[in-house]
Amino acid sequence: MRKMTTLGAALLAASPGFGHHSDAGIDMSAVTTLQGTVTEFSWRNPHVYFTMQTAGADGETTQWQVQMGATNTSIRKGWSPDVLSPGDEVTVLLHPARNGRPYGILDSLEIHGGGSLSGPLYRPTVGARAASIAGTWMADGSDLASYPGGFDGFFRAMLQLTPQGAAAQAAYDELSADNPESTCIGRPTPGMIISSHLFPMQIEFAEADRTVVIRSEIWDEERTVYMDGRTHPEDGERFPSGHSIGWWEGETLVVDTAHFPEHRSPYQT
Repeated sequence: MRKMTTLGAALLAASPGFGHHSDAGIDMSAVTTLQGTVTEFSWRNPHVYFTMQTAGADGETTQWQVQMGATNTSIRKGWSPDVLSPGDEVTVLLHPARNGRPYGILDSLEIHGGGSLSGPLYRPTVGARAASIAGTWMADGSDLASYPGGFDGFFRAMLQLTPQGAAAQAAYDELSADNPESTCIGRPTPGMIISSHLFPMQIEFAEADRTVVIRSEIWDEERTVYMDGRTHPEDGERFPSGHSIGWWEGETLVVDTAHFPEHRSPYQT
C-alpha cells in the first residue's frame, strides 16, 4: 500500500451586503443561540448566506448575517435554494465573530414548524482503509487532538515570535484586508490537508501528464504536484498552495513545496 507524506518548510450572483467570507475572525469554539426572523436568503458561491433580525430584551433589533458553506456542500447537508424564505421564524445556533459584531458561521438551524438543518461542515462516515491514496478522502476527526482555538490556535501557540512579531500579532485584525483569508484567498499549505476532516479532498494521478492533482472543497482549491523530475523554478509565480514537486520513495509519496506568497496566516512561519 502506498501512502502519502508531505515534506518541506511550509508543510508542518453576489450580494453587496455580504462582505466577510471564510472563518477568519470567528470563534469556532463558542456557540451563540438566536431566535428571530429571516430577512434575506442568498444561495450563491463561495458561501450561502442568510440574514435574520432578532429583538433584544430592551426592544432593540439587531440584523445578523449568518454564513454557511458553498452550494454543493449545503446541498449535501439537505439545503436547497428555496429552503428558507423571508419571514420564516427560526432558532439558530452559530459560531460568532470574535470582535462582537453580529456575524457568525452556522452550526444548526430550526425552522419553526418546518424541521431542522445542520450547518456547512460535512461530517463523513469513516470507512475501511483503502489500498491506494487515489480517490476522495476525509480524515477521521476523532483521531485529531483538541486544541483551544482549533488548528489556528495550535499553530499560533507553536509560533516563536520576536518582540516585533508579537507586537504585529497583537495589532492584527483578522477581519481586515491585511488577512487574505477574509476575502476568500485560502489558507496556505497545509491548509487543505488539515481541513480534510471537515471538507472532502480528492487525489488524482494523471499518468499522461506525470502529475498528482490534489483538490479540496475548502476554497475550491487545486494543487498540482509535478512528478516529471523538474525542480522548483528559480523565480516563479507564487501561489497560496505553493509550487509542488514529488517523487516516490518506496511506498511513500514525498511532496516538496516552495514559492509561497506572503500570507498572514499562523500556518506560515
